[in-house]
Amino acid sequence: MKKKILFITTGGTIASSDSGDGLKPTVHAATMLAELGYTDTYDFVISEPFQIDSSNMRPSDWNVLVESIHAHGEGCCGVVILHGTDTMAYTASALSYMLLDFHLPVVLTGSQKPIHAEGTDAIRNITCAIEAAATAPEPLVMIAFANHVMLGCHTSKVSADRLAAFHTLYGKDVGYYRKGEMHWYKKRIKNLMTARKSVDFHPITGKTFLLKLVPGIRSDICDFFHGGSYQALVIEGFGSGGIPNRKTEFLNKLQKLVEEGMIVVCKTQCFYGKTDMSIYEVGRLAMGAGIISMSNITTEALVTKLMWLLSLELSPDEVREALATNYAGELVVI
Repeated sequence: MKKKILFITTGGTIASSDSGDGLKPTVHAATMLAELGYTDTYDFVISEPFQIDSSNMRPSDWNVLVESIHAHGEGCCGVVILHGTDTMAYTASALSYMLLDFHLPVVLTGSQKPIHAEGTDAIRNITCAIEAAATAPEPLVMIAFANHVMLGCHTSKVSADRLAAFHTLYGKDVGYYRKGEMHWYKKRIKNLMTARKSVDFHPITGKTFLLKLVPGIRSDICDFFHGGSYQALVIEGFGSGGIPNRKTEFLNKLQKLVEEGMIVVCKTQCFYGKTDMSIYEVGRLAMGAGIISMSNITTEALVTKLMWLLSLELSPDEVREALATNYAGELVVI
C-alpha cells in the first residue's frame, strides 16, 4: 500500500506565472504533482485553502492552515505545504507552536523561481519536501530547501535571489536529501524532542510588532504603541542587544510601555551570534527598564512565539516566564 501525504498549496512563487503585471500564483497542486510524476509513488490528499503571494500572509491564515491539516491529515504519514518564500520562516515558526500536539511531520517548501520557469528550483525542493514528510522520524515542523531540511523555528530567509535562500540559525540542519535518499541527523532530532513540550492547539490572535533600531531613532515612535493596539514589542537591538539612551527619551518611553503592561523584548539584529544585554551598559540599563533579553532565537520564531503566547491569555508575568521556556526547539542549539 502506498503512503499517503497531505499536500497543501498556498500560492507563492513556486505556483506563479506571469500575469502581465508581475508574477502571480496560478498553478494548482494537481498540475504540479502530475508533472513531477509522484502520483505513482505516493497517494496525495490535496488541500488548497488559498492561493496568495506570501507577502499577503496573515496570522489568521496560519489558523486556516492548521484547520486544514487537522481536517485532512487522517491516515497520512506526513504533510507538505507549498508556500511563498518571503514569509515562510514566519509560517514555519508559527506552526511549530500551533502543532505541538500534532502527530505528523510537517514540511514547508517553496522556490525562488516558478515551477515552469527555466532553471527552476521548484522540482528539487518539492521532491525533498515530499521525501522528508514521508520519512521523518519525529513530528517536527520543518523547512526543506535546496536539499537541506531545517527545523522550522531555527530558520530564516537570508537571500532574496540565491537558490539556497534559507539558513539554519543557532544550530544545524536536521536532515538532507542526496542522490534520491533522505538522511536524518537523528541525535540532533532526539535532542529537540527531549526538550519539546506538548500544548493543545490555540488559534493565534496575539498582536506583536517588530521594530528594528537605526542610529538616531526618535523616541516619539513609542507613542504609537499606547492604547493597546499591540500587546508586545520585539526590538532588534544593536550588536548583542544595545538600546540607545543618549540624548533621547527612547529608553524612558519604552519603560513606560512596560509599566503599562506591554511585553517588550530585545534580540540582536544580526543574523548570527547571540543576544546578551548584560555585556554593555546600554544593555544593562535597558534590562533595568524592564526589557527582556532574548538569546538564541530567530526573529521569526520570537515574533510568532509572542503572538502565540498572547493568544493563550497568560498574564504578563506568565508570558515572561514562557519566553524563557522551550516549546518547539526554538531555544535549543543543536
